[in-house]
This record gives sequence, structure tokens and C-alpha cells, in this order.
Amino acid sequence: MTERDQEILEILTRRVRVLSLSQVAATWWPQTPNGQDLAKARLKELERLGLIRQLYLLARPEPPLNSPIVTWKPGAIEPSFGAVAYQLRSRWTRPARRVLSAIATERAGIRFAGTGGRTPRASEATHDLCLATVYLRLRTTDSRRARRWVSEAALYEQGEGRDDRLPDAVIVTRSGKTAIEFGGAYPPAKVAAFHAFCAQRGWGYELW
Repeated sequence: MTERDQEILEILTRRVRVLSLSQVAATWWPQTPNGQDLAKARLKELERLGLIRQLYLLARPEPPLNSPIVTWKPGAIEPSFGAVAYQLRSRWTRPARRVLSAIATERAGIRFAGTGGRTPRASEATHDLCLATVYLRLRTTDSRRARRWVSEAALYEQGEGRDDRLPDAVIVTRSGKTAIEFGGAYPPAKVAAFHAFCAQRGWGYELW
């Protein structure tokens, strides 16, 4: 197994739930004319080894994800929940399409001390692929913060969120915790609830 293989599997078991073929190709074979073919061959080998499962997900094309819709820290003025909700809702303009994707198997989850084997629900596909883009962007722009990314599944295993909805991830640093959330077509009330969840815990957040 190559170092690249191990990184792909570590991400799928410990950071995000799913990666698309296009994401894998763009991340590990950038600037390569046949990157899609190389990624496809490598994922096929990992599937043969029983470490991933490939499947088609019906997901909407990703909106631009260059920066969060809103970033907030404790002590700052709370954002306009209505304005944030409008931005979240208005970016979904294109229909869903089939996306070849990969998830980790339970075997991979055990091997990398993470999770695996759970297929995204139909309602989660767009969200999960967009969240993966957020993580991969952070991996490129700030690898130190990316290494401190704790997934929702890991948070739950640590005893968080037994009675509350958890954010998609939390970045844990010496200065505190920052919740990471990818927003769908959230109404203002859901944006406000997410803000309250983080504020009550003294967490900052990035809502993408």
C-alpha cells in the first residue's frame, strides 16, 4: 500500500464519510492529464483489497467553496441569521447528477482506528461531498489545522452530542474549538440554532 493509499483511507475513516472520484483525482493527481484514469485504477485496487466500496451517489454540483459563508468567534457580534440563510438557499440552482464516489469499509475503519461501512443516505450525498471539499481545501491551505479536524463520528464516540445535534466537524487547537458546518438550504431558525449551540459551548464556527 502506498503512502497515497494510506492518506486516502485515513481521510475516509477519520475525517469525512465520502470522496468522489473527481476529488481524489484533483487532490492526488493534480495537473496530470490522465489523473481521472489513475485515480480510478487506484480506487479499484483499494476496493479489491476490501478497504473501500465504490458507488454512485445522486448529488447536486458543488457551489463555490472558497471561503465560509460566515465565520464567528465568541465575543463577536452575531450574524444576521436571515441573510445567512438566504445565501445558503440561493446557491442551489443546478439539478443533481450521478457522482462516482468511494466510502471506507468496516475493515478499513478498524485498520485506521476510525469508522467505515456506512453508506450516505440519499439526502446526505450532496452535503457529504461538499464537506469533503471543505476538508480537502483545508488540507491544502492549512495542513496543521486539517490534522486537528475531528469528525462528527469521532465526536460522538468521545461522548459528545448524546442529547444534541453535533456539527459536521470540530477543529481543536490550543486556543479553543471551532465547529465546521456545511449548510444546506437552512432556514433562519436552523442557522440561529447552530449559532446558539456553538455560543453556549464557547466555540467559534465556520458555516460553509
